[in-house]
Amino acid sequence: MLVQVENAGRAAVIRIANPPVNALSVRAERGGPMFHADRMGLPNVLAKIERFAAGINGWSWTPAPLLVELAARNATFGSLAR
Repeated sequence: MLVQVENAGRAAVIRIANPPVNALSVRAERGGPMFHADRMGLPNVLAKIERFAAGINGWSWTPAPLLVELAARNATFGSLAR
């Protein structure tokens, strides 16, 4: 899930639509990766990604700027739709 959040965060920054939930094999009524990231709290998601970034192959775990910004404001991906 963290990889999907990270990729979608980058896609949103360059204004490409996030992939549809069905393309991620997640049933619509269960929410998608952004919904679950919002429920976990973006500061928590960012902390996990930063821990991965400090490990082996950390270069592939650089946090997306949008995720960093939202986590700093304690905002959610859902707040972008309002």
